Amino acid sequence: MDNALMQRELGALFTYSEEDMYEQISTPFLYPDGDNIDVFLMFQDEAILVADLGETMAWLYSQSLSMRLSSKQIGLVADICATHGVGFVNGVIETRCDSSDVASAVFRVAQVASRVSDLWLTFRARTP
Repeated sequence: MDNALMQRELGALFTYSEEDMYEQISTPFLYPDGDNIDVFLMFQDEAILVADLGETMAWLYSQSLSMRLSSKQIGLVADICATHGVGFVNGVIETRCDSSDVASAVFRVAQVASRVSDLWLTFRARTP
């Protein structure tokens, strides 16, 4: 997509770069440790896949010794995704859209990533 068009639709707080297989958008949304949430665009036929490429779950798993979520946490992830109309497939937050709805899709995926990353607060601190 055109860089100027993306800047006009998303605003100056979003930075946009083209990579080999996808286009990366760095959003003003943050993980709890202060890192920016990145969203990636991949063009598939006439649709655009907007996804976090699993970065949110990787960040979440890095906050715990366990590499799995409880059934309650999995339910919370599903609820967050359903609320914002995005999918959660194999650890990837994603949605498909057409070119006229890219800005909305980027916002939704970034917001879901932010809300899912806040689930680290539900991890129990175990004292020895």
